Amino acid sequence: MNTKIQIQNHMECLGYEVLTQDDKPNSIMCSKEIAPLLLLSWTDSYIMFYAQYEINSIAKSNEANFLSFINKLNSKASSTRYFITESKEIAFEGLYFGEYDKKIFSNFVSHWEYDVIDRLFDEDDTNLYLGDPNQVVADSKLNGVWA
Repeated sequence: MNTKIQIQNHMECLGYEVLTQDDKPNSIMCSKEIAPLLLLSWTDSYIMFYAQYEINSIAKSNEANFLSFINKLNSKASSTRYFITESKEIAFEGLYFGEYDKKIFSNFVSHWEYDVIDRLFDEDDTNLYLGDPNQVVADSKLNGVWA
């Protein structure tokens, strides 16, 4: 059985600030300075990790190239699935299957963080597509974008 206290304490030990709501006993929000805002929700069978970032105008107007970027991320991911939401944001989802186990859960979180922090920001096109939502022109000198 997955318990809120075990998961909450574990995430706090990993440096996350954990926000809970009494009316949502099977989920918590976790924030950490270098990571996207993370929603954890669970059943007796799995724990779902979910986060998302806004994409900018460059990504929205170059859908084919942005989808290639998403596919490239998925081909390298170890624990995460990248996809585009209906509201045109990039989302990250990972599923930890089974009951909470301290060592296995730590390993999974480590892989999740690598996928959504290190791997994401090691990709050359991340700055191009995930900058300010109003950016519309790429700046090749900065490997970023301008408004």
